[in-house]
Amino acid sequence: MVDNSEVIEELTELADAGDADRLLETGSRRLLAIFDTFTLRICERVVFRGVSKDLVLRCIARKNQEALEGILSLVSAGHAYVAMAVLRPMCEELIFARYIRSLPADSADKYLLNKALLELFQGLQAQAGFFPEIRRELGIETDGGTSQEGARREDLRLGVLSHKEKLKELGGKLGWGNKPCPDIKYMARITRSLQEYEFFYHAASGAVHASMHHLMRMVWGDPARGEFSITSRNFESFHRKFVLIYGSWLCSQVMDEVRHEFPREWPKEREAEYGLWLAAMVVPALRQSFPPIVTSQELRWKDSPHAPIVQP
Repeated sequence: MVDNSEVIEELTELADAGDADRLLETGSRRLLAIFDTFTLRICERVVFRGVSKDLVLRCIARKNQEALEGILSLVSAGHAYVAMAVLRPMCEELIFARYIRSLPADSADKYLLNKALLELFQGLQAQAGFFPEIRRELGIETDGGTSQEGARREDLRLGVLSHKEKLKELGGKLGWGNKPCPDIKYMARITRSLQEYEFFYHAASGAVHASMHHLMRMVWGDPARGEFSITSRNFESFHRKFVLIYGSWLCSQVMDEVRHEFPREWPKEREAEYGLWLAAMVVPALRQSFPPIVTSQELRWKDSPHAPIVQP
């Protein structure tokens, strides 16, 4: 039996201190240490046997472990807002992991291989269009080979079409219809992940796209004095809590999904510790519905749209 008295003692000390930020950062780091152990076991010295569900799940686990590590680095540097953008791919990869696990193994492997090749061809196609056009605009001469650009573009176009057709054929068998790939919302619906998709789409997409919600969140001031400042750091405390809580939760969900495929590699000796830290991070947030997507301070701006948000 594993003695977790030290974990309980540390949790009690952090709770008694009343420092929520310290508790959240410590909890995220303790969870990350467990994820480090797991991903090291499944991602080092892997025998490559081609693109497969097995390989992609390993990649998703490692990428999310690195994402949580990145979130902690950004938070420590005072750039918690930048870390908001990390949450959306974490959520999409969680749904993607659930979806490919739901497919028959052979079909999953065919889908993943053709999706990988399609994305490679699409990337090359975009690259082939970008560099020649920018060189022409800037008057930059090339080292030659421009006469072959048209032929290369045609080969890439045919490559894209070929893999799209293969994926459409597979989609007819697997249920996503006559299109190359299922979109993330379809995968969320199939895997009963719509609530997570909707929440993190609205919460994190604004950090990825041009969002009025996130831009206006930068404006803080004192209407009585008529002065305000514009910076993402005005919301630093909120962003810090948001990315630590939900980044840790999303990463744990990904690891829980992947560990089903690699049960022997999961650090079972730390299972109780894992549960304690995860509960300390997530249960209060779920109980209090905090952090929310829209804060009470922002609701003041809704009621008085011509005045900057008053910093609490």
